[in-house]
Order: sequence, then structure tokens, then C-alpha cells
Amino acid sequence: MLHPYAPIFVIQVEETSASALSWSFSRPLVFAAGCQNHKLLIYDLKHALKSKMTAPLELRGSEKLIPFPLTSIAFNGKNQGLMAAGDGFGRVHIWKLSPMLMSKNPDEPKILAELGNIQDE
Repeated sequence: MLHPYAPIFVIQVEETSASALSWSFSRPLVFAAGCQNHKLLIYDLKHALKSKMTAPLELRGSEKLIPFPLTSIAFNGKNQGLMAAGDGFGRVHIWKLSPMLMSKNPDEPKILAELGNIQDE
């Protein structure tokens, strides 16, 4: 039997550590991880669950542009096409997201509910 607080899904964020995480407001199966190596990685669990692969979409700032680790991430609740990340130097970087990351799929709430109800067989 699963422990009530056991992770139901574990994703390795490359060879670095994740320093910030945020769930999308418009896509309940999309979240972003800010990394120590200047990368912003966006994961779509809908595709990860179907293909058993967790390859993220990578939004990378150059080390010259973002020389410090990303320390915070926020999806925009009003304009779903924008997200921001803060770095260790106190700067905010803003990205424009593709429509694929903004448009809610009708089956996502059902998939999300199923993820929350996973039972050990």
C-alpha cells in the first residue's frame, strides 16, 4: 500500500537541481522548474503520462543573460501567454509562451483527478 504522502510521479530535472517550481493557471497538467544551470524547463504531464517520457520544453537564457540560478517562477494569471522567472541577481526575466502551453485541453481535469486517485494495487 502506498504511504499517504508518497510521491505519485517523480521527474529528474537533468543533471542539476530545481530551485523554483510553479504550476500553470491555464493548464492543470503543466508546470515549470527553474534550475541552478540557468534553464527554465516546462513539463506537460499529459504528454509525459502518455509516452512515459518526461522531456521538457527548455527555455534557456544564455549564461551572459542569466548568469545566476533561477530562484522563482510565476505564470501570469491574467495573461496566460506570459511567465516570469527571477534570478539570483534580483532580475526578472519574462517569457512569451506558445499557444500549446496556454490552451486548456478538455480532458486535463479528468487526468488530473485520476493522478490524485492513484491506488496501489
